[in-house]
Amino acid sequence: MEELSQNAPYQFVAGHPMAGKEQSGFAASDPSIFIGASYILVPGKASPQAVAVVEGLARQMGFGRVVKVTAQEHDRNIAYTSQVPHVLACAYVLSPRCREHQGFSAGSYRDVSRVANINDALWSRLFLDNRQCLVEELDELQRNLGRFRQAVDQADEEELRRLLQAAAQVKREVG
Repeated sequence: MEELSQNAPYQFVAGHPMAGKEQSGFAASDPSIFIGASYILVPGKASPQAVAVVEGLARQMGFGRVVKVTAQEHDRNIAYTSQVPHVLACAYVLSPRCREHQGFSAGSYRDVSRVANINDALWSRLFLDNRQCLVEELDELQRNLGRFRQAVDQADEEELRRLLQAAAQVKREVG
């Protein structure tokens, strides 16, 4: 983004629609995909007028919320909200059990594995372009998984319940 805006004869406002699906192509198009979704704006050095134009376009397309952030805030949050779930889904379906689970799966399996049907060229580039933030989030996820693993391994029901309650509380608070 910095390269696009440095010494350019135009004003660059980065935008990131927070709406998508695991499918692609015309057959997967959805005219209502943006309705009510968030749109992330990264104004950079653009003028308030340029930012207002892009914000207006986002609202006209049906986005329900426009969030203005720095490039660093964008990258840190995208690592958490988008990239980690994609890594998690891919890691999850690499288990040998994925090929053996027929008849045992329901909503939980679908929820966790949905985005594993991934465009490898696109997502490997996205992961590497944001590798510092993604690695930090993956490290945090590994720490949390380690806490759950230890509680289960040691049959520590009290600690396991504490972890589950803490997670449920956070989810209730933030949605």
